[in-house]
Amino acid sequence: MGKDMPLGVKIISALILIGAVIGLLAGVYLFISGSLWSGPGDKTQIGEWTFTGLSSVTITFGILLIVLGGFFIFIAINLWKGKSWARYWLNVIALLGLIGGVLQIIRNISSVIIIFIGLIQSIISGLIVWYLMRKDIKEKFN
Repeated sequence: MGKDMPLGVKIISALILIGAVIGLLAGVYLFISGSLWSGPGDKTQIGEWTFTGLSSVTITFGILLIVLGGFFIFIAINLWKGKSWARYWLNVIALLGLIGGVLQIIRNISSVIIIFIGLIQSIISGLIVWYLMRKDIKEKFN
């Protein structure tokens, strides 16, 4: 890393890395537990309830979390190193998060909790976009 990254970039990178590792571990857990659940006819009996296809859904969701976790680990490490393409992709993801948060607020007028989550998501995503688009921050990336 030629230039020293600002503290804000390091904090964002560290938080992304922590979240990505948690997501990766959750994906591994779901993949393994979904694999253990599979049986004849792919039916799972829990008490009086029978679930069909639960293991395949769990395995699929686990694989998705593993891939996303790996992707975000890659983004976090390269953001820390000052790669401009990592800043670009994080901005794209944060913009999608901002749009998703606003849509959550608009679509769920009756649920205070979902509105609150959408508001927090929008604020965090907006702050990330604003911070990474600042001229002094852009100049630190190569």
